[in-house]
Amino acid sequence: MKCVVILAALIAVSYEQAHTTDSGHTHDAQEVSTAHVHTDFITTTAPQATTHESNEAASIFFYYDYLTHKMALRYGRTCYIFTLTDQQRTQVHTDAGIKALELTLLPLIDSGHKTLVQKSSLSAELQRACGRNTTLIYTMS
Repeated sequence: MKCVVILAALIAVSYEQAHTTDSGHTHDAQEVSTAHVHTDFITTTAPQATTHESNEAASIFFYYDYLTHKMALRYGRTCYIFTLTDQQRTQVHTDAGIKALELTLLPLIDSGHKTLVQKSSLSAELQRACGRNTTLIYTMS
């Protein structure tokens, strides 16, 4: 019974809001025509976010140079060169192995020992892997 009373009250309030303007005058449903329609209905909107977050994207590129047995990892404008162990050199040739190797090398760009080197000291293949826009090149140990 309470639900019926609440529902009836909500319908009455909705009807009253739809037919009352800010000036306080009302119209019966029969009086409202397309020539005289009020457009100042009460509407609600979701609150706007107070901060504007930007989209973020990053890409990481890996390249294995089989002649030098080194792996290049390019992140942004920085290139990291890793000398692979015999086990890693075998691992790099399988899908599961290269994924595992990449996950092993990635944290080392923050925690490993870095030595800044010139691009000219790299093989032609590693220079291409590091890209034209690379500003820093490190060998990792």
